[in-house]
Amino acid sequence: MDDNDNWVAAPHLQHLARTAQANGLDVEQWLLRLGRKNPPIGAEATLPISMLEELLAQLDARFPGYPFGLVMAESTQPAAFGVLGYLSQSCTRFADVLDLIVRYNGLLSSFGNSKVIYLPGRVRVDWECLAGSPLFRRHAYDYVLGSFTVLARTLLQPTPMVPLEVGFSHPPPENKETRLRLQQLFQSPIYFDQPQAGICFDRKLMDQPLSHSDLGIKTTLAQHADALMRQRQQTTTLPNTVMRLARAMFVDCPPGLEDVADQLGISGRTLHRRLDAHNTKFRSLIDEIRMERAPDLISNSHQPLEVTAFQLGFQSRQSLIRWFKKRTGLTPGEYRQRGDHKP
Repeated sequence: MDDNDNWVAAPHLQHLARTAQANGLDVEQWLLRLGRKNPPIGAEATLPISMLEELLAQLDARFPGYPFGLVMAESTQPAAFGVLGYLSQSCTRFADVLDLIVRYNGLLSSFGNSKVIYLPGRVRVDWECLAGSPLFRRHAYDYVLGSFTVLARTLLQPTPMVPLEVGFSHPPPENKETRLRLQQLFQSPIYFDQPQAGICFDRKLMDQPLSHSDLGIKTTLAQHADALMRQRQQTTTLPNTVMRLARAMFVDCPPGLEDVADQLGISGRTLHRRLDAHNTKFRSLIDEIRMERAPDLISNSHQPLEVTAFQLGFQSRQSLIRWFKKRTGLTPGEYRQRGDHKP
């Protein structure tokens, strides 16, 4: 999969943004570049990983070597995992949680691969990052393995959960404080430069009952998670990634090709070429978003058509009229007179 097809659940961007703000980075200015004042909300929203990479690069430039992924893990909550987090809280046993992690591997991102390996007396949960820059991958491993440990401890309370060992595929951190912070979080032997990153823990924990289990809630949430997985599998192409990003940036007027390409970390020419490989034109995607917004804007009879034209990215009301009639068979005036607001 092309790196620019990869996405991450929006709550993780929110979590990183809060961490950045706590460390003095002017996140608001960065978010304004995306065309909105605040990070996208909703556990089911997704964004290209290039957004996380850009913010991480800014953070690393200002705070070299600071373990933002690890710091995010330390303060993570089940809600950060969306429906998967709530599902885990409804499970009967810890083994059920591990089954969910594998079953719904694609709910949180498109670039991570999880697997559970059963060994004599122990269980190993491995995670592999399949996309992103070396800096991004390092923080992603710290965040994912650290968050899993924090989540497991939350679910297994009051039973203490200490991993038997933790392995990272990246080199050890040079900063002594970071190594100490890792030890404080995992409280177990930590090995670096391993062929596979993962966490080992006692197999006895598999049958550990969870205090907040609820079979009825679990069944309902699983149905929702299955539907969301199907939706995720259908929306991981570059055109859909561009659509999600363009919608976020479409505030007062539509974003340009270069604006979207910049957020993806590529040139406008490269984005044009890659969309062409998907038999898609950038203008067609923008027109689709326009058509989503046009009916509501046009039905507002208190707003001059010139203003609506500007909001939809047209240079004149005549251009809007021609465009709208071509797609609906009605002029904006005729559409308003119909009164049903349906083209």
